Amino acid sequence: MRVPMGRAHVLSLLWLCAVPGATWAADAVHPAVLAPGNTLDYSVSLDGQAYLALHRKGSSAWMLTAVALRAKQADPDRVDISSAVAGAGWFVRHPGLHAGPVRAAELSDSTQRSNAGRAAIGLLDAGDEIRLKLDGVDARLVKTPSATELHVGSRHAMLSCSGKDYPAYLEWAGDLDGDRRFDLIMSFTRDGHQETCLFLSTAASEGALIGNVGCMMASG
Repeated sequence: MRVPMGRAHVLSLLWLCAVPGATWAADAVHPAVLAPGNTLDYSVSLDGQAYLALHRKGSSAWMLTAVALRAKQADPDRVDISSAVAGAGWFVRHPGLHAGPVRAAELSDSTQRSNAGRAAIGLLDAGDEIRLKLDGVDARLVKTPSATELHVGSRHAMLSCSGKDYPAYLEWAGDLDGDRRFDLIMSFTRDGHQETCLFLSTAASEGALIGNVGCMMASG
């Protein structure tokens, strides 16, 4: 459902500034993860939210850099999101994330492929898995007939319960929050929609491997 927006709010959406000290609000109108080119309707407000661009620095290093997001009007009801950071793969936000270098995980799987400045993307259909390594620790992303799971040693976490007919995509894997554990950006397809989610180890509940910080839904 679209929410009617006043002229002042529409104008504010045309220049969205990231404020490092902004209050965190983990809800649908303040997405935790965005990709350049995302199209949002005017019911989604990003004003004053503290976003960091995840981008490469050189051939293998990665950075989180504070950004001012821009919104270009796409049609009477939508805006396209971008920033001035060259090669930004994602825009992320969470109080546990800070500007500075981050480490990408090593991937070893035949399904990985390069994609416009992002980390290698892994496509997971039912029965597939992608192996990851970070600081000498091995992990597996596994797509079962009923779920997508992260396995580290004898522990595992369910990331999505989408069924076998809906593939999952690993968009980025590494350590975003500085605790030397796995963090993920994943996309899932379901019922004509694509849902992109940010998972952080520091957002996990007690005893869990990883926590879902928030997702952004887009029509497919």
